[in-house]
Amino acid sequence: MTYALRTSLAGAVLLLISPALLAQKPSASGSLTVSASVEPSILEFASDNLGVMLASGAGTNLASIAFGHINSFSSLPDYVSRTVAANSFTVSTPVDILVLSANTTSGSYKLTAALNLADNVNGWNIDSTAIATGAATLTTTGQYGRAMMHTFKLTVPFSGTAASISNAINFVPTAN
Repeated sequence: MTYALRTSLAGAVLLLISPALLAQKPSASGSLTVSASVEPSILEFASDNLGVMLASGAGTNLASIAFGHINSFSSLPDYVSRTVAANSFTVSTPVDILVLSANTTSGSYKLTAALNLADNVNGWNIDSTAIATGAATLTTTGQYGRAMMHTFKLTVPFSGTAASISNAINFVPTAN
């Protein structure tokens, strides 16, 4: 058989088979599993009028504070406070945390905070509570719908080297 004849026969077979395949109406099926957890509260961050403006995320549950350049003795950005001790300095600024009630009948909440990554050099505090990777309780009687001012504090030892400091603090409100 010549090449042209083989090609023509193959094409004819395809034409004959194609209608048969189309008549079968091939189909497929699948399933989508959906799961969700209804949260009993909504947490939002806001800039406090006495503190540094949030760099991003105001009105959301994912915000950031940018202190900029900090050190123990030269000027600081507006609304950043500093205290100097014998072996370290601490910079601080207030931030507002708002917890809204949703899907709960609870009248109050417990608020905990934990560092995302361990930091064995610097000290992290919210108000007077030290924050590490384990949950630390900030309040057990938080009121829904009322922005609460909390002061974030970062303590840097003089023995530390000049470096960029970055971490995340995870906040969890739990209905009482």
